[in-house]
Amino acid sequence: MGKNLIVLLIISTLLISLPAATRLKSDLSVDQQLCKLDMDYAAGKTKISDDVYDGLILLKNQQKDSEAQPLNCQLIADNNYSHSFFMGSLRKAISVEQIRLFINQIKKQGGRCVLQPKIDGLAVELIYHKGCLVAASTRGNGYKGRDIYPLVQLSGQIPKKLYFHGAPLQDNTVLHGELYLRLDLAEKNKLKNYQHARHKVAGLTAQKKPDKTWAAWLDFYPWSWVNSPHSITEQDIQQLSGWGFNFIQQQTHYADNLEEIESWRQFYEKKSAEGPMLMDGVVLKANQKNLLTRDQQKLMPDYALAWKFPPKKAVVRIKEIYWTTGRTGKKTAILSFEPVILGGLRITKVSAGGIKNMRKLAIRVGDVISIALKGQAIAVPDRILVRTDAPVDSTPL
Repeated sequence: MGKNLIVLLIISTLLISLPAATRLKSDLSVDQQLCKLDMDYAAGKTKISDDVYDGLILLKNQQKDSEAQPLNCQLIADNNYSHSFFMGSLRKAISVEQIRLFINQIKKQGGRCVLQPKIDGLAVELIYHKGCLVAASTRGNGYKGRDIYPLVQLSGQIPKKLYFHGAPLQDNTVLHGELYLRLDLAEKNKLKNYQHARHKVAGLTAQKKPDKTWAAWLDFYPWSWVNSPHSITEQDIQQLSGWGFNFIQQQTHYADNLEEIESWRQFYEKKSAEGPMLMDGVVLKANQKNLLTRDQQKLMPDYALAWKFPPKKAVVRIKEIYWTTGRTGKKTAILSFEPVILGGLRITKVSAGGIKNMRKLAIRVGDVISIALKGQAIAVPDRILVRTDAPVDSTPL
């Protein structure tokens, strides 16, 4: 018992004696961290995964005691290009039941469900005037974004002119979709890190003088012809494909039940690792556009639903830190938290290593961290996201 107390004193001394600047360097509320990530993403500087970002959003929504007031996070000063139509975000399903309800809602009204892969890129608006590309901008705050027309003009994949077949072109054709990097083209030039392909796109949009080589590999996947004259999504897909937008027709499917949707989701999860574009889930929408409410001013409209691939990382807030002793007498810190599901496993704790590693990390109760699976079976700490000003844990060994 005396030996354990000595070890406890050593551990507490090591942790508490860390310089305040070291321990508090990353002290941010979840709100502040999300705001910082939004700004970094808009500036093309982020390297955090969507799984971690979504995990922070989920953690924030679960908090009963809201961390101060929600921040008014202004992205970047040069988001000054007004969109023709508001650019919202897709609702994201977090359960199979939500998918089932969405399908049933469409089927009850006699419609079919359209399924497409969810491309992992950067949301942008393209405007064609009488068939000629005249404007391109990032989503920004939904109302205004950054002008990226010079960048899009450098792409060798995005149509610069639309040609009509059978019906005259509109004065203005407005498309919302995803700007992404063509991995099948960039791979030839040694782009090996597919995980950061989306970050590369964000970085290109933030450059005043975009790299012409990388810009040539950009492509656009239209997920909405905003001012389409058609009442059927299938008609939009046919026309967009005819205009030269790559992959959209061959990657559009019609699903009538959950089993079909799950099968396509698994198919595209595997396909994403093979190229030619990064994907992070599937998108469902009504084939008959009048079946679901379409409110252009809603932040998350009802006419479509995204179902992302199972996350590879999760975000947790540390609830308790305790120590275990191995057969050799080595002390190991265990970080405990509320249960999360990762890789089909229910996880409530991870090992953070011994005294030396804990001194290096300076993790405390209340900190927010991401965790990942190692070898598809063992959960391990990934990175510290938000630190707290709570005192260092001193639970007896």
